[in-house]
Amino acid sequence: GRLEKVLDFLWEDPRSHAHVLEWMHPHALSYVCDTVYGEMDQVKQCLHVTLNTTITPELLLACNVETTLSSVVHEHAPVLCEIIASAAQTERAKAKNKVKDCGIVR
Repeated sequence: GRLEKVLDFLWEDPRSHAHVLEWMHPHALSYVCDTVYGEMDQVKQCLHVTLNTTITPELLLACNVETTLSSVVHEHAPVLCEIIASAAQTERAKAKNKVKDCGIVR
């Protein structure tokens, strides 16, 4: 609609882009934090149900963070996963370190 066209124009115009970013920053940060908070509530709920069984030595020995935690986080916290992946794998790190694998958070 018209609002999207106005926002696109302001975003693409070099004279207004910095002002739009400055205005958006606190709103974007608040939105992302609220989103991650909601995602983590879902993750906690899923893990609570998963871990709400009798904890035995066998269960602890069989517990694997990568399979137990990773699958729940991937499914219920995609924004958090993207933030962690972006922080862990910068462009410089990608170019310099060919061994690093951020697959656990993606």
